Amino acid sequence: MTADKMAEVTVRVLCAGMSVTMSSLTEFAFASAEGYAELVNQWDRDKAKPGAAAIL
Repeated sequence: MTADKMAEVTVRVLCAGMSVTMSSLTEFAFASAEGYAELVNQWDRDKAKPGAAAIL
């Protein structure tokens, strides 16, 4: 394999790896945002209950 061909393959592998990484990070960020939103909603529901103690 020539140096030019090796460089071309290296760039393709790097781009494919970066694509997979970005996809995984996007999926993680989305799941984290959903989890955080649910946690905030749960906290709001618990805070709104009568007789709930204030946690500060």
